[in-house]
Amino acid sequence: MFSQHCMTLLVLIPTVLILLGTEGSTEIVKATTCQYQNVTYTARQTFKPDPCTFCKCPRHGGEARCAVMDCKWEPHCLHFATDPGVCCPTCLRYGCLHSDGKVYEVGSVVSRSNCTKCYCPESGGRTVCEVTQCSRPRCVDHVVREGSCCPSCPNGHNCQYKGHIIPTNKILDIDRRRCRCKRLKLSSGTSLFASCRMKLYWRAKH
Repeated sequence: MFSQHCMTLLVLIPTVLILLGTEGSTEIVKATTCQYQNVTYTARQTFKPDPCTFCKCPRHGGEARCAVMDCKWEPHCLHFATDPGVCCPTCLRYGCLHSDGKVYEVGSVVSRSNCTKCYCPESGGRTVCEVTQCSRPRCVDHVVREGSCCPSCPNGHNCQYKGHIIPTNKILDIDRRRCRCKRLKLSSGTSLFASCRMKLYWRAKH
C-alpha cells in the first residue's frame, strides 16, 4: 500500500569505454556516451528506463547517474490502483490499520469488550477506542455481572460498620451505637459512609 510521495536513492551504472582506431595505431579514450541495459545515451541526455527510475548521462559521458523513487507505504489503504506508466500506486479507499495487523472498513467495530469499544472512524486512519467510565458504587457488597462493565448493587445502597452492612433506609444498633448511612460528596461522585453515635441510657428515678 503506497502513495506517490517518494524518496530519492542514488544508483551508479558502470562506466562504458569506447575503443577508437586510427591508421597504424589504436587508442582508448573516455566515452562520450552512457550505456544502460544495452541502450546507448549521449552525454547530458536524461532518460527513464522505467517509471520509477530517472537517469542522466554526464556531460563527459561515462557513468550514468540514476535516482530511484521509493514509494511511501500507506498502512491504512484498503484498495489501491496501479498504472503501468506511473511509479507509485494510488490509494482509492482508506480504512484503519489495527494492532492485530488487519485493515478495517471505516465505521466498522474493530474490537469490543465489557468496558472498551474500538472502531474505525469515518475519516479512516488510526482506530479510536472508547473506555466506559464507571461511577463509584454506593454499596459495599457490589458485584460486576457477566457481560457488564460497571459494578451494581444487587441489595440496594448501603454502607458498613465493623462488618455490619447498613441499608440506607435503616438505623442499626451496633456495639451500643446507633448507626446509619450518610452521603458524602467526592470528586469521583457521591459515596456512603457509616455514621454512628453512642446510645444514651437513662435510669428511671424511684
